[in-house]
This record gives sequence, structure tokens and C-alpha cells, in this order.
Amino acid sequence: MMGQTAGHSTSILRAAAAGVAAFALAACKGESPTEPVEPYPYDIVVERREGLTGPPDLYVLDLATGEERRLFTSASVRGMHPYGSPDGERVAFVRTDNEFSGEIFVANSDGTGLTNLSSHASIDVMPAWSRAGGRVAFVTDRAGFQDIFVVN
Repeated sequence: MMGQTAGHSTSILRAAAAGVAAFALAACKGESPTEPVEPYPYDIVVERREGLTGPPDLYVLDLATGEERRLFTSASVRGMHPYGSPDGERVAFVRTDNEFSGEIFVANSDGTGLTNLSSHASIDVMPAWSRAGGRVAFVTDRAGFQDIFVVN
């Protein structure tokens, strides 16, 4: 009787281990360290500051080469909280420089086409693109409390 219980327990453990292995293999389907990894289809934009108190600035990182470049050639345009569009062609960000403080802007990924989306005296922050890339949502306090606005 004791042998049957031990044998039965062993077969349950083997079945459980086989199930875990099958589950693990199914979860990793298509992933292999020998397959080449597809490169990210476009560059990314990051916020960077010089030291702890420097003004925020936006840089484009080329993931293929590891090189970086400042998004805007003009030193007077600065920003923070960048959010790249789904197609990688545009960047929404909060403009924070001598001319604007807390306005949502959009620019092309090469730094051209600078457009003010929020155009309001209240502070606007945290832009985010819609999945299709046709709208930008952001947080604002223009109604006296934090709210989410969406613009085309």
C-alpha cells in the first residue's frame, strides 16, 4: 500500500512537472536567443537635465547607433515630459522655457513644425498620444482642479 502511494505521488509530480514545462514552452513560443532581435523602428526622445537644477531639455536617442542629438537647435526652446507619437514622427511635450511655462506643444521628430496645442494660461502637463496618433490628452488645472483634456 505504501509503495502504491509513493508511486502515485511520483506520477502526479511527473505529470505536474510535464504540465509546467509545456506551459513554459507555450509561453515562450517564438522566443529564441538565437533569433535576431528586431530593432526599435524609430528613435526615442528623452528628457535630460544638466545636474540637479538645470533646465529640462529634450534629446533624441538613435537606438541603432547610440548617438544623441538635441531635439531643438534653438537653445531658447526647452521641454520636458516627452511622449512620442505611435508612428515615431512627432513628439508631444511640455514646453518650459522663457517664452512658455507649462504649455503642451507638438513637434516633428526632427525638431521642426513646433505647434502649441493647449494655448492656455493654466499649467498643462503629462501629454499622451491616442493609439491612432490623431489626438493628444494632457492633464490641466484650468477648471480649478486636475482634469484631462483631449485635443486633435
